[in-house]
Amino acid sequence: MYPRLVARNLGMRATIEVRRTLSVATGITGFWAEFLDTDSKLFWDFFAAYLRYIVETRDSKSFESHPVTRLHEEVIQARGRSRRIQELVLSTTIEGVCHQVAAPGKMPSEYAEDTIGDLILHLKEWDEDADALDRAIKAVRHLKQPSARALMRDLVKGRVISQEQFDSWKRIRDPAAHGQVSDPWPTEENERDLESLVHALYLLTNHLVGGPYSLERLETGRRDLRDLFGEPREE
Repeated sequence: MYPRLVARNLGMRATIEVRRTLSVATGITGFWAEFLDTDSKLFWDFFAAYLRYIVETRDSKSFESHPVTRLHEEVIQARGRSRRIQELVLSTTIEGVCHQVAAPGKMPSEYAEDTIGDLILHLKEWDEDADALDRAIKAVRHLKQPSARALMRDLVKGRVISQEQFDSWKRIRDPAAHGQVSDPWPTEENERDLESLVHALYLLTNHLVGGPYSLERLETGRRDLRDLFGEPREE
């Protein structure tokens, strides 16, 4: 959500811009419209919660899209693209929404600080290669960083997303983020994983804005993945 008419005063001159808006087919409503033909009241209740969240949390001085809207726009732009682009955009967008879900400074780490400290002490007992030891200790210390993976594990326990969706995200996210190219043709497992990621993104966004959907209700509103993303084309 963002202002379409933008005027900037630059001192001796000014600029006025009318920015484009996405159509229903390609815009954010297209992303959520699969629910309109399953339970329209739930959809509009969700959409009201979404708009309320955008208004209450946006930066009033910013002309740009709300961060959550911008994340969803990335997903819309991935529709019809190659499988690798779809996988990369979906998996990283889910991480982005997780960072919005966590309160500032409250994103959990994957491992407890005591566990990391004990592991570092154990590593220091090995002194065969100082460079390798230094790199290993730095890698272990990195485990203290905030982790979307840890947050998603907590959300699985809270029945916000399913274990299946979390497992699909793990299978897709790491290879996609590290440059591994997926098969250009669809497989049953890949189709299932992509669909799980789409629905995980629905549920995480719903959880973020305080919407009416639940993991159980979402199961009744599934449609074929091709209805959401279109047939992928090769890049």
